Amino acid sequence: LEIEAVPITDEIAEASQAVRISQFSSSSSSSSTTLASAGIGDNDYDNYGYSDLSSGQKSMYDDFEAAFKAYVQSDEYKTLDYTPSSKYYKTMQINNDKGATESIGIYLAFALDKKFSDYGITGSQAMQVYWNFKNNNPEYFWISALTITYTDGGDYQYDVVIDTYYAESADRRMAAEKAIVDGVNAYKTIADTFDSTYDKVKFVHDQIIDDVNYAYVTQGNIESDPSEDIWAHSVAGTFVKRPNAEGKYEIVCEGYAKTFQLILQVIGIENIYVTGTGGGGLHAWNAVKLEDKAYHWFDLTWDDTYYSSLATDSSLAPDGIEYDYFASPKSYFENSHVAGTTNGDPANGGWLYALPTMSDDFSYTFYSKYGMYYSGLADANAASTELKKTAAKTIPRNSRVFHILCATSDDDSYTKSGYDSSFKPSSVKVSNYGQGVSIVFADMGTLGISGLSSGLSLDKETAEVECATKSLELTAKLTPDSSNEPVKWSAEGPGNVVFSEVAAVSTTMCFTVAGKYTITACNLAGSSAECKVTVSASSGSGGSIATGTSSKVYTDSTKSSLVASDDAVLYAAGANVKDKSTGTVTYNKFKNFYTDITTNKYTNAKGKKVKSKVIVAVTTSSTQPTLNKNKVAKDAAANKIASATRKANGNLKVLAKNNAGTVYVWIMEVFSGEVKDVGYLKLNVLQAPTKLQILNKANGSADAAVYKKDNVTLGASVDIYLNPTVAKTKEFVSTADYTVIPAKGMEDYVEVSAIENSKYGYRIKAKVLKNNKRTNVKLIAKCVQNNKKANFTISIFNYATGLPTVSADASVVELNASGEGISGDAAVGDYMSFPVKTSSDAVINATIKLTAATSSDAYTMTDKPKVYKMNSATGFTINAKGNIKITDKATGLGTKIATKIKTSGNDSELTLKVPKAVATKGATTYILVVYNTYNVKSSGMNYGYFVIPVTVETK
Repeated sequence: LEIEAVPITDEIAEASQAVRISQFSSSSSSSSTTLASAGIGDNDYDNYGYSDLSSGQKSMYDDFEAAFKAYVQSDEYKTLDYTPSSKYYKTMQINNDKGATESIGIYLAFALDKKFSDYGITGSQAMQVYWNFKNNNPEYFWISALTITYTDGGDYQYDVVIDTYYAESADRRMAAEKAIVDGVNAYKTIADTFDSTYDKVKFVHDQIIDDVNYAYVTQGNIESDPSEDIWAHSVAGTFVKRPNAEGKYEIVCEGYAKTFQLILQVIGIENIYVTGTGGGGLHAWNAVKLEDKAYHWFDLTWDDTYYSSLATDSSLAPDGIEYDYFASPKSYFENSHVAGTTNGDPANGGWLYALPTMSDDFSYTFYSKYGMYYSGLADANAASTELKKTAAKTIPRNSRVFHILCATSDDDSYTKSGYDSSFKPSSVKVSNYGQGVSIVFADMGTLGISGLSSGLSLDKETAEVECATKSLELTAKLTPDSSNEPVKWSAEGPGNVVFSEVAAVSTTMCFTVAGKYTITACNLAGSSAECKVTVSASSGSGGSIATGTSSKVYTDSTKSSLVASDDAVLYAAGANVKDKSTGTVTYNKFKNFYTDITTNKYTNAKGKKVKSKVIVAVTTSSTQPTLNKNKVAKDAAANKIASATRKANGNLKVLAKNNAGTVYVWIMEVFSGEVKDVGYLKLNVLQAPTKLQILNKANGSADAAVYKKDNVTLGASVDIYLNPTVAKTKEFVSTADYTVIPAKGMEDYVEVSAIENSKYGYRIKAKVLKNNKRTNVKLIAKCVQNNKKANFTISIFNYATGLPTVSADASVVELNASGEGISGDAAVGDYMSFPVKTSSDAVINATIKLTAATSSDAYTMTDKPKVYKMNSATGFTINAKGNIKITDKATGLGTKIATKIKTSGNDSELTLKVPKAVATKGATTYILVVYNTYNVKSSGMNYGYFVIPVTVETK
C-alpha cells in the first residue's frame, strides 16, 4: 500500500534519522530468537472481527491460527532455503499490468487440510477469513501479497504463500525474527515505564517515526520498487535495514500501521489495523482504544512528514513528527481517510471487517492532552511565556521542533510575535480540527531544549550504601548538556534495585539485599557509564537523607515503582475531588502508598521465635529518629502538618492536616530495641486556599474591592481577579491550581482564561462571544486541589457605537441624483434620504440591507431591529433606559407604507412596500429604525437608530 511520495532529499533524511531504539535499550535484548518463542503475537488482541464471522468462517479462522503457529515452529521455516526445484514451488497464472495472463513462480508455506465446502462457506467468504486473520496478526511478516486464485463457489482448499524474498533464505527469516523480537521488547521496556495508556501510545508513535523513514523509490541505491517489496509492507522493515539502501530502516504505510499494531498488542493496548483509501490512494492506518474506552484514529505515515522549509536556520534538523493524525477527531480524520467495508471485494483486498464507532473527542488529541492548544492568549508576552513552558515539557527528540495548535488567528499572530528567537515560527492552516485554525512549528533549541547528547558520565564512579537505611542518588552529566534528554538506568547485582526514575537524568535507588552492584546509565545515542556500588548489611543506625529521595515506599501494591518527588505531594485543607465524567478521584488530602517493610520472626534472648513490630512516625527532621522503648518521640511540629498509619497489607496512608511544610514519614521494623529495617518518605504538604474571593483588581492594588456584576458589551473583554487565601492569615496561595469556567449552559457565551498576574491574584480575562438579549452569565472559579469555589456574574448586552453598514438592492430602489440616499458612515441618529421612484401603476418593494456594527468586531445582529413610521423626522423620543415613544405618528397616506424587518445571521433586511394608490398620489413618511435596545441603566448608549425620509415619486 502506498501514498503519494513527498519530495525529500537524502540530506534531510540523514539529518532526521533518529538513533535506533534497540541501541537505547540493548540491555533488554531477549534471549528468544523467534517471535513464537518470545510469545510475540500470542495476545488477546489478535481476533478483532472474529465475532462477526459465521460459524464456518470461525472454524476456518481457528484452523488458520493453528496452522500458522505450527509452520513458524517447523524445521522447514527455521532452516529451509526454498528453491524452484523444491516440492514447495509451483506456478500460478496472474493478470499483469497490461491485462495479459502470465505465469509466475510462488513458494507454498502450507495449505489448510479442509476445502471450502468442508467449512460450509464460499470462496469469497474464505477470502474474508484470510484478510481478517492477516490483518490481526502482523507478526507473520513473511506472508506474500499473492494468494491462490479461486472461483467464487468453487471447492478449493486454501494455500498460504511465503514471499520469495523470505523464502529463498532461512538465515534471512531468522535474522528478521530476532531483530523484531529485540526491537519489540525494547519498545515494551521503555513503554512500561509510562503510567497511562495515552503516554505509552505517544511514546510508541513518536519512536516508530523516529526510527524509520518512508521508503521512497528514488532514495538511496535502490534496485527495486519498495511499493512492491514485502519488507516495506511489514514489521520487518522497521527492525531490519532496507536491502540495497545504505543501511536505512524504511517502510511504507502498511509497515507503519502493522508495526504500531504489533507493539501496542505486546504492551496490552487494544487496537485495530485498518485499510482503505487516504488522499485517494490505497492506504493503511490504526484505530486505538484509549483510557476513555473509545477508539481513536491514528495515522503514523501521515504524521512522519518533513518540514525543512520551515527552518530559517539550516543547522536545525527538520522535524519528522507531526500530530495532525494522533488521536485525531473523527470529523477531521475522515475527511481524508475512507476505511474499507464488509461490502468490499475480498479478491483484491477491498474487504474489511466492521469497525467500531470512532471518537470525535478533541480533548484526546496531542494538542489538547499535552497542553499544546493555545486559546485566548492575551498578547505577545503571554504567548512567549506559554511557548517557554511548552518547550520545557516537550519530550525532546532528535530534531528540535515542536508543534502548537492555535485556536484563533489572534493566537497564531501572538505566538509568532511572541517568539523571541531568530527562528521565525511558521504555521499551516487546518480546518475541522477541533476549534483550531493553524498549527505552528517552533524551534525548541533556542528555548533551552537541545538535541541528542553525544556522551555521558556519572557524578560517582563508586559508592558505598548501607542497605536498610540509605538510598543512593546518581546524576548523569550529558555532553553537550541536554538535561531533558531521557537516560535509561539499569542494574546488575544479587538483589532487586528500585529506581525512582527509570528515564531521567537523575534517579534515586534503594537496595533490599547486601552485595556488589553495577549501576549503568545509557543515553539515546548508546553511550553508557557505570557506577560500582557496595551495599552493606544494616546496622540500624540513622543518617541524613538526600533531598527528594525516598526508600522502601512505593506508589503501587506490586512495589515496583519507588515514590518520586512529584508523587509525595499533598495539600493542606485539601479534599478528594471526583471527576463526574470519568469517576476518577484525585486524592489531594491523603494518599495511599505501599511499603515492603513487614514483620518477621526473630530469636529472642530466651531462644524463642518472636515477631518484630512495624512502627510509623512522622518527623520534621531528615535524620532517622531514635527509639525509646520501641517508640519514637512525637514531633509536635510534624503532627500539625501530617499523620501516617500502616495497615497489615503494607498500605501506608498519609494524611495532610491544615498546615503546610515538609515532613519525613518513617516506617521501621523493630525487634528488641533494634531497627531491623527502615524506609522513609519525604513529603511536601502544600497550602490549598480556605477562601476564594473575586476582586475587581489584584489584591495588592489600593483600590481593589470585591467584584460586583459588570456590564460587558458584545465582543469586549473584562479583567477580574481571583484571590485565593488562607482565611486565618490572609496569606495568598499560589501553590494550588485553579480553573474558571462558565456555568452549565453558558459555555457559548463567554470565553475564559485565568492567567497568573502577580503574587496578589490571578487575572481572569472573560471575553463575550455571543448574545441575543440582555444576559447574566454566571462563572465559577474553583481550586482544583480542594474544590473551593467562588461564583461571579457578568452582564452581557449588545449596543452599537455606529451606524450599521447600509446598502440598497438596486433592482428595486433608485437613489436620488446627489448620492446621499444610503450611507454607512453617518453617526448614530443621522437622517438618510431615501426617495423611491416607480411607475404609477406598480407596487413598490424597496429593500435596505443592514450589517451590524457593535462595540468591537462585526458580530451577529441577533437583536431584531424595531421599525416605526412617523410624520416628521423628529417625531420620537428614546430615554436613557432605551424606551421608545413615537410623538408624531404617521397619518394619511404615510400609514399605508408597510414595513417589515427580517434578521438572519450578521444581516438584517428592511423592506418597504408602497401600494399603488400611494405611488400615484405621492407621499412622504419617515421610517425610524432602532436596534440593540435594552432596558438597563448604563453610562453609555445602549441603542442605535437612524431615520429614513421616504419620498415616493412617479417616474
